[in-house]
Amino acid sequence: MRSCKQLIWVSAEHAIELSNVFATLALMFFGIASIITGSVMLKGVFSKGVSSLVIIAGTLTFLGAIGVLFEPLAMLVLFGLILSGVWQIIAGIKLYKMGELSTL
Repeated sequence: MRSCKQLIWVSAEHAIELSNVFATLALMFFGIASIITGSVMLKGVFSKGVSSLVIIAGTLTFLGAIGVLFEPLAMLVLFGLILSGVWQIIAGIKLYKMGELSTL
């Protein structure tokens, strides 16, 4: 029969594995959402450069999340998330300027 310490250790290991699965799923969904957002931005007021940046960031994030299965792709998450931060700042500035123009 297992001791209490062994059961706690096994439970902690399972919790860590489960949190890794949830983090991977979150990154995959974020990547897919970014790709969809970039596709919609292509048809809107945003430039093709910013829209392409969003699609590239989403693709890198999604492929990096698959890095759990194929290790060399794991570094792509870092680049995808950095690019995601960049495009969100650019989009935020553009939306802020659009809001200022509409209140005039």
